[in-house]
Amino acid sequence: MLCSSSFNPKTRRQRQDRTLGVDLFPRRAFENEIMDEKITKLQAATDEAEEQMKVCKEALDMTEKQLAAAKAKYKELPMEEQEKLQVNNTELPEWIETKIRAKNVYETVEARYNTNKRYLDACKAKMSSGCAWL
Repeated sequence: MLCSSSFNPKTRRQRQDRTLGVDLFPRRAFENEIMDEKITKLQAATDEAEEQMKVCKEALDMTEKQLAAAKAKYKELPMEEQEKLQVNNTELPEWIETKIRAKNVYETVEARYNTNKRYLDACKAKMSSGCAWL
């Protein structure tokens, strides 16, 4: 019958590490290099997503202003013309559709930015605590 306490590789490694005073785990440096590379890529992706988010926000704001201007234009018409007018004969459906698409794109890019930022912060916290994970 084998006793589990007689062979514990972690304990053995810790003993060797203390007695020799040598880093017996060169893999740590490799893991840190991988983690640094991962952080660099995440930082680049986060920065790119942030730029895309700004562009999408500007596009969304522009479409909202254009939709508001189109609505105001039709509200300024005399009441008789407003009653004769059908919404499908105006550009309002197109502006509404454009606004919805712009909002969807903005929300997608914003979610990507938030996810990248959260993951980047977690990786940086792991690196600062001295733990590397792949």
